[in-house]
Amino acid sequence: MIYLYLLVSVLTDGFLTYLIYQYYHLLYPVANLSKRFELSTYVLFWCVSTLLPLLHVNYYVGWGLKLLLCLGLTFIYQSKTARRVLSTILLITVMLAVEYFLIRLSGRIHLGLFTPPRFNATFGLILYAVILWLLFLPISFLTEYRQNHQTAWIRWISSLMTPISILLLVGFSLLVDINVLSRGSKLQNIPLFAEVNDLDLTFYIGSAILLLLNVILFFLYDRSTRVSRLQMENNMIVQQNDSYQKQLEILQNSGAAVKSTRHDMKNHLTVIQGLIQKGRHEEVHDYMERILANLNSSDEISASGYPVIDSLINYKFFHVGDEGISFNHQIQIPADLHFDAYNLTLVLGNLIDNALEAVRKEGCSNKEIHLSIAYKQGCLIIKIKNTYDGIVKTVGDRLATTKSNPGVHGLGLRNVEDIVQKSGGIFDVRYDEEWFSVSVALNCNANYVTI
Repeated sequence: MIYLYLLVSVLTDGFLTYLIYQYYHLLYPVANLSKRFELSTYVLFWCVSTLLPLLHVNYYVGWGLKLLLCLGLTFIYQSKTARRVLSTILLITVMLAVEYFLIRLSGRIHLGLFTPPRFNATFGLILYAVILWLLFLPISFLTEYRQNHQTAWIRWISSLMTPISILLLVGFSLLVDINVLSRGSKLQNIPLFAEVNDLDLTFYIGSAILLLLNVILFFLYDRSTRVSRLQMENNMIVQQNDSYQKQLEILQNSGAAVKSTRHDMKNHLTVIQGLIQKGRHEEVHDYMERILANLNSSDEISASGYPVIDSLINYKFFHVGDEGISFNHQIQIPADLHFDAYNLTLVLGNLIDNALEAVRKEGCSNKEIHLSIAYKQGCLIIKIKNTYDGIVKTVGDRLATTKSNPGVHGLGLRNVEDIVQKSGGIFDVRYDEEWFSVSVALNCNANYVTI
């Protein structure tokens, strides 16, 4: 019966490796990471963790090696050392706690969990993986909810397939265990297996079913994660395209106005010359002011030269004057600034959306927004300050979104904070009864996470 134990052990190690993979994806940026390199690293981790028990090392030494292996995985991601260490210690602590719980459980109900290869040890391995998976699922779903992703039905199916597949094998193993160990009875006495003559063949069939179900599970889970991420990226691309389209219209209108004024310049100069000859200087002054006003009239609010920033500001604040919203901004960035357009759109777009949403509420009487963007010491500093109705919604110690459709309208302040912090930046929120301000420092050299 040792073959079943070894097979389940290998599958369990693979399953735990996948859990660690998903756990680290919740904590670290993966946008610019080679998928082939990442996959190869985790496969190597799986192989080493599978072979580790065969070395028969001391129990505590074994867990120390596991800690080092898990810590080593974090170095394929961009992060701070403290974050790597804390996340690894938390992971190992949870795994140790679950194992200790199962050892105590086995002592009470005499199943002999974590003993040499026997069916009860096989049951212990599977139960160990089930508990860790059940602990991970709420974290994953809560993270999605916090990021305002709409969980697809395919994700629920993939999540349900895990306990179903594992419970099938657990039930099968216990059924066989009881049948084999109870007074010499044979598997053939069970009607379901009346036609089976080879016990080992039955084990292999059950293990193959488990392997197939878990392969399907992994495929569905990764596919649903990819679909969710692509949906969010598509929404942001739509917003970017709208911004660029508006920027193009602004530039076209401005160019047309200048072209029209230049075309009529000869006529204007003729009129001015006639007014001067007649000594009507006040009319000359008024006439020139009208010409200058026509030349200066432009829908372009921001002209920093950085397309993403200009497009967002011009698009978002195009009609705010009609709503009685006072907007002023100050932008000081180098012309050759290199920054990921997608992530800048995520951060700046959502900061602007939240500010506009706040000043548009009925309880906000004095509608003002102040925006400043500057480049200092390798960081892009964004500060946005707005008036609001004095009401701040929180969930625990974090701000709560008030958007009716967060999947389309943005990620919200909570997830801007997550993006910034995962990439080693700084996020700061301050507010009083009248003003709400957000300050963000984005590291221009960091690899930012894509949602």
